[in-house]
Amino acid sequence: IHGKARININPAALNSYKTPQDFQVTMTHELGHVLGLVETFSFQNQENKLIITNPNDPNNPFYDSNKYAGFTYGELLQTTTPTAIPLEPIQKDKDVILNEGSHSNHWAESKFKTELMTPVADLGKPMPLSELTIASLRDLGWNVNYGAAEPFSVA
Repeated sequence: IHGKARININPAALNSYKTPQDFQVTMTHELGHVLGLVETFSFQNQENKLIITNPNDPNNPFYDSNKYAGFTYGELLQTTTPTAIPLEPIQKDKDVILNEGSHSNHWAESKFKTELMTPVADLGKPMPLSELTIASLRDLGWNVNYGAAEPFSVA
């Protein structure tokens, strides 16, 4: 297993961070992708399929409810039911994908807003590493510590 991250050290890019915590959150998010978070779901094998594509709405993919993250999402919704997790939908203008690189590779911004693995960095605001993200690491085969999760609730 290998991964890589490219860090833009352009002063204009670095100056866009309001606080040192903003830079830390961005780096944690990107290194999460290197570990396999959300990013590698498109490279899954059939035995460990994590993404569900709705044939009636292929632009709105979901993460499988029958995985650790699906159970955790059900708990976040305060149910005992494993629940499919909405991923960032594909946004198109005619046949052009507008959010290339974000769709299907992040938790849905509309649902999870400030969670660490959503596509939009909310600079100046906490972006917690939730149990949901930790559970998705477990789905990928990582040994995890749920105690490392930060407080998070679904809007």
